[in-house]
Amino acid sequence: MAMQNLPTPNSPLAIILCPLKYEYDAIAQSPLAKHNVIHCTGPGYDPIICALEQIQINLNKKHRNQPDHGRPPIILAGLAGSLSPNCPPQSAWVARCIKDEYGKTWPTTWPTTQNQNAVGLTMIDLLAADAVYHSPAEKNEAHHRFDAHLVDTESHALAEWAGEKNHPFGVIRGVSDSHDYALPLAIDKWTRSDGSINLPRITLDLALHPNWIKKTKALQQNSKLALQKIIQLLITLGLTAPT
Repeated sequence: MAMQNLPTPNSPLAIILCPLKYEYDAIAQSPLAKHNVIHCTGPGYDPIICALEQIQINLNKKHRNQPDHGRPPIILAGLAGSLSPNCPPQSAWVARCIKDEYGKTWPTTWPTTQNQNAVGLTMIDLLAADAVYHSPAEKNEAHHRFDAHLVDTESHALAEWAGEKNHPFGVIRGVSDSHDYALPLAIDKWTRSDGSINLPRITLDLALHPNWIKKTKALQQNSKLALQKIIQLLITLGLTAPT
């Protein structure tokens, strides 16, 4: 699958990956677009790896004669589910480390401790799962088992790749659904493999389950406000002007 991306700045401050198209649209329409490369990858582990392989090819061409530390960090930015009451919907957080379901842990390397804008920043531990956690019971169990605050299905792909390549990386996630919110069982079918909205499937599911209409509207509102918080965080962390 080809990545969707904006024209590339000459010297990007960061490469920002968005699994979903509406995450990409929000960030691409913000001041972040001027100084960063932004890609829409599609959701899940494999699309992130595919995107990173293409990014590596591009970086090798562009930075052939430059040291590794001169390469821009890769930042995964998008929505996640909360596992903790301390991370409510509509908030956004920077990951301190990424954990998977098999006991692996990767500390993030962006923002760096030398970044003055990050001083005092509250960071969280993020669980990267192989599948969506739908029920409050699943979320509660994961919170206590893995001691994590948020959950997504992509961060372990970036963390694993960046660890192997010794490439700086970070993850910023906004909260779309609370720790006690039950997601529709078919919600992973509501987006296509390219990250776009699967409107026919959503329409069908809501017609079959009209009790979900109100809850889905709340989910949409949470997502919209959480994306605004993500953008604010990225701007605060210095991704809108050359340093």
